[in-house]
Amino acid sequence: MSAVLEENSNIVWYVTGTSKGLGLCLTKKLLQQGYKVAATTRDKNALLEQLNKNSNTGEPSPLNNDQLDSLLILTVDLTNDQNVLQSINETVNKFKKIDVVVNNAGYGLFGPVEECSSDQVEQLFRVNVFGPLNVIRNVLPVLRNNKDSKYGPRIYNISSMGGFYPSIAGTGIYATSKFALNGLSQALSTELEPLDIHVTSVLPGQFRTNFLQQDSRIYVDTKIDDYKATNDSLKERHKIMNGEQPGDPDKGMEILIQLSKDPNPPHFLPLGKDSVQVIEKQIAANQQDIDRLRSIITNTDF
Repeated sequence: MSAVLEENSNIVWYVTGTSKGLGLCLTKKLLQQGYKVAATTRDKNALLEQLNKNSNTGEPSPLNNDQLDSLLILTVDLTNDQNVLQSINETVNKFKKIDVVVNNAGYGLFGPVEECSSDQVEQLFRVNVFGPLNVIRNVLPVLRNNKDSKYGPRIYNISSMGGFYPSIAGTGIYATSKFALNGLSQALSTELEPLDIHVTSVLPGQFRTNFLQQDSRIYVDTKIDDYKATNDSLKERHKIMNGEQPGDPDKGMEILIQLSKDPNPPHFLPLGKDSVQVIEKQIAANQQDIDRLRSIITNTDF
């Protein structure tokens, strides 16, 4: 075994939402590089099928014995606090510790804010926001007690470039859930940095996964004529983009793995050229507003 593989074999990742998309890609790369992985999913059989398949060709490519020994598949309902706690306990029982946590699970709800029902919004937040919160609250005692992690315990929260600026009409509620996760990450950084636990908010752009396919997103029903053009435009945009997204998931997840060993990890990580462009454009617009109104908005002291 090479020195790198031997080092990696002592590092334990806990990753949510691993049966497809970025989570599946990350899990495969981690196993290939010798890491130990606790992979949460809603469908264990679907995950196993995907892990035993070549990503590029779709042909069978079974995991070897070392990879199987390094993998713990956990069927988890992330909205159930006790279920999450049980999965973390099972991970510690098998691997003795957790070094890196990746809150990746989530889905998209698309449509104008006014047309999204309260039930739809609440369910989205249960998965996209309260799910990661359940993981974080339950895993922090494990991370705080992990004093031997070579690079320091880490949390990656997978937000979205839309979690900084929702530049496309009809993505507002989904973006709001990702704004919340981005804000949570920044708040956690302040609390956990003194404890040597690093938190990174990851804001991916458009990566070529199945995110725009039917099982990963929900469109609201159009009932208000004023929004018909918005909904039609968004659906057409997604139809054109699906399978043509510019981001390579393998490259994106390799960056995540690489930065897990960075002694000075970023708190804020745009991922992809499009994400960087959207975020830089919005930062510049915000700065212009501040500069234009500076003499007014700073005149508030007694």
